[in-house]
Amino acid sequence: MPIVPPAMVAAMQGHWAGLGWIGVNMAVMATAIGTGAGVGMVGATFETADAGTGIAPGAGIGTGITIIEAALSGAMFSAMLLKFPPGGADLADFCDGIAKGIKAGLDTASLVSVHEECYVGVGIVTGGVVFAGSGISSGIKDAAPTFTGDNWADVCEVIGTEIQNIGLTAIGQVVITGTPPGAPVTAPPTASGTGVIA
Repeated sequence: MPIVPPAMVAAMQGHWAGLGWIGVNMAVMATAIGTGAGVGMVGATFETADAGTGIAPGAGIGTGITIIEAALSGAMFSAMLLKFPPGGADLADFCDGIAKGIKAGLDTASLVSVHEECYVGVGIVTGGVVFAGSGISSGIKDAAPTFTGDNWADVCEVIGTEIQNIGLTAIGQVVITGTPPGAPVTAPPTASGTGVIA
């Protein structure tokens, strides 16, 4: 299942609605962040460390990239506080809502990978996921053309940058399958794969 922007939007709106934030612009903002970030995260790359049987190529498939929601929220809070001091009483709740939305999207992300030396086994994502923060920021900004305030571009930049940063600590795994060679052996300890979020 791919990243689902509407699920991201719903997670953000649900959190903010619970706080009584139900204005029209909150819906527009949630939609912009969910759509822009959701589309922007597709195509992000990752590498795996593989364990299983080789030596023959295989294909990996998985679902979900795990991030620490509180870490993303905290990082966005700190970055926004630097840009917009003193930040305001609602800033932490704003960041919490965004983090919930991003996590909801990554929980459903489809992982597709290729593995040269392992045709049956498991590939563990190592080194996180490489997101293009600038692309995510641009996608969010473009998804809300009516937001023309001076600070909107900075808000988008912070969100994109911190998604990129949290991606470096993200984890996940794929199940590898393929056609066995003539004489299967244990995949070498250096076996690895490369993949993308689809």
